[in-house]
Amino acid sequence: MDDASDVGRDLVTRIWVTKGARFLAHRRLSTIHAWSTAAVAILSAYLLIASLIVSSTAVPLSEHQRAQLNLVTTGMALVVLVLSLLEGSRNYLLRAERLHSCAVELGAIEQRVRLAQEISDHAGRLKVIATLSEDYHNALVRCGENHLPVDNSRFRCDHPKDFPCSKWTAFKARSNYMWYSRGPFALAIVVPPIALALVWLYWKAPLPAPADLHQPPVMTPQNRSNSPTAYPCYGRGQSGVPEYDAILVVA
Repeated sequence: MDDASDVGRDLVTRIWVTKGARFLAHRRLSTIHAWSTAAVAILSAYLLIASLIVSSTAVPLSEHQRAQLNLVTTGMALVVLVLSLLEGSRNYLLRAERLHSCAVELGAIEQRVRLAQEISDHAGRLKVIATLSEDYHNALVRCGENHLPVDNSRFRCDHPKDFPCSKWTAFKARSNYMWYSRGPFALAIVVPPIALALVWLYWKAPLPAPADLHQPPVMTPQNRSNSPTAYPCYGRGQSGVPEYDAILVVA
C-alpha cells in the first residue's frame, strides 16, 4: 500500500470519528435543551404549589412553619430565575444545529475522500486528498463549535470493532454522556419534592413524651448532698388522681 493510500485512509478515519462525535454532540445539546426547559417549568410548578400551601388555611401549618416555607419559596424563585437566564443564554439549539450541519458536511467530504482513493494516478490521488484534507479543516473552522471529549469517547465505545475497549470503559463513557445530557436537570427535578417531603415528615413527627412530673426522684448516696434538699411526697386525693401533699426535706 502506497503513501497516498495511507494518507487517504487516515483522513477517512479522522473525518469519520469527527463526524460521529459531532452527531452525538448535536443529540446531547438537543437533549440538554429539552431537559433544561422541562426543569425550569417543573421548578416553577413546584414554586406555585409551595405558594398555594403557604397561603392556604387547609394545610395545618403553624405560623413559624409558614414563615420558613415562605422564605424557602422566595429563595427558590430567585434560583429558578437565575437558572432560566443562564440556560437561555447558552443557545443549545443553535449550537446543536451548527454541529449537525458540520457533521453533514464532513460526511460529504468523507465520501469524496473514499472516491479519491480509487484514483489510479499516484500524484493525482495525493493532490486530491490534500485538497480534501484542507476542505476538512475549513469545515471545522466554519462550524465555530466543537464537540466535547465525552462525545468522542461515546462514539468510540459504540464501535468496539474499530476501537477496542473494556466493558468498564464503555459503561463509564455511556454514563458520562448520559450525565452530561440530563443528569443535573434530573436532580433539579427530583431533589425538591424529596426535600419537601422530608421537611414535612420532620414537622409532623410526634414530640417525645415529657417526663412524669409526679414521679419522685430516686434517693441514692451519689445525689445526696450536705445541703438540705426538698423532695415532693405525693399521694392520691379524693378523686384518686396523684397529687402533691407534702414536701420532704432531707438534710
